[in-house]
Amino acid sequence: AGSSTGTCSTCGQVEQLTEEKLLHTNGDTDTCSVCNRVVVGTEGLAYTMTPNEDGYIVSGYTGEAKDVIIPDEHLGLPVVGITLNTFSGNTTIESVSIGNFVADIGANAFYNCANLKKATIGTGVKTLGNTVFRATGLTEVTINCDATNWGSGMFAQCASLETVNFGENVTS
Repeated sequence: AGSSTGTCSTCGQVEQLTEEKLLHTNGDTDTCSVCNRVVVGTEGLAYTMTPNEDGYIVSGYTGEAKDVIIPDEHLGLPVVGITLNTFSGNTTIESVSIGNFVADIGANAFYNCANLKKATIGTGVKTLGNTVFRATGLTEVTINCDATNWGSGMFAQCASLETVNFGENVTS
């Protein structure tokens, strides 16, 4: 198996990443061992530069991974959002972990992802659009953010949702 490196832009730690980890076939996340920031996102994520050119927004997904990791950064800039309908209708995704710099998750971002069972929302999310997780197969959600704007119907038609965990950053 091949090898490459990823560098954390916050602490400068260089991580050796195996080819398997880059492809996420082993289920591990690729995090900096010093500051715990996600170094590598899931293959197949499409990114669009923000209008101010100070970050990226996840704007599409063509990958086949069951476990999707939206990283804290892409090409040295923060990943700050997920556009509306980005993953809508995807039947492959079973879990998603949203990075800590993502501030906005667009409406219907994961709508009708029937096999999506687990979602972890990072600490930076401030706005969740309408029906973000509507009609998914979610059984567990971990919310680590103290969002100020919650869209309506976020978990509508999520009949299997059993557990909602709130992280230590959630105050209200």
